[in-house]
Amino acid sequence: LVATSEAMLAGAVALVLTRCLSAEDAYRAIEWRVVVPIAGMLPIGTALVSTGLAAQIGQVFTLTLASAGPLAVIAGLYLFTALLSQLVGGQVAALIIGPIAVSAAVQLGVNPSAVGVAVSMACSAAFLTPIAHPVNVLMMAPGSYTFGDFLRVGAGMMAICFATLLLVLRLFWQI
Repeated sequence: LVATSEAMLAGAVALVLTRCLSAEDAYRAIEWRVVVPIAGMLPIGTALVSTGLAAQIGQVFTLTLASAGPLAVIAGLYLFTALLSQLVGGQVAALIIGPIAVSAAVQLGVNPSAVGVAVSMACSAAFLTPIAHPVNVLMMAPGSYTFGDFLRVGAGMMAICFATLLLVLRLFWQI
């Protein structure tokens, strides 16, 4: 009946209005380290689409990898997104790569949902660096982990996720 985001906002407002949660506690619970980069990158995602740059970058992926097939284009987008996610975080990478991926999917005639799944999985694959995800940073000191530890273990995890994604794309979307 109602969009999930609207229902969640209504629930948060109801908690404050019924005094189950104070406005100060609600404000403190907001993860500003996540909200600010996303809010800052939304205009970039919009600009990528409105200026046509997303279509042009999507065309570069398509022209470069299309001869190897749609799965190769999606694999290239996955790898590019996963590497970008290690530097800027998955939320920001999704806002940057999302329009590019959809444009590439449309140009290839591939289901944009399949490409969206690939990009979202790549944005979640924050295994290679401690700065890729806040949890990685939090675990680094208590576990006495080094940057190399993340790279060594994360590379295997990334390979498993990548192979699984390609298999699922082949089986579920026949790409």
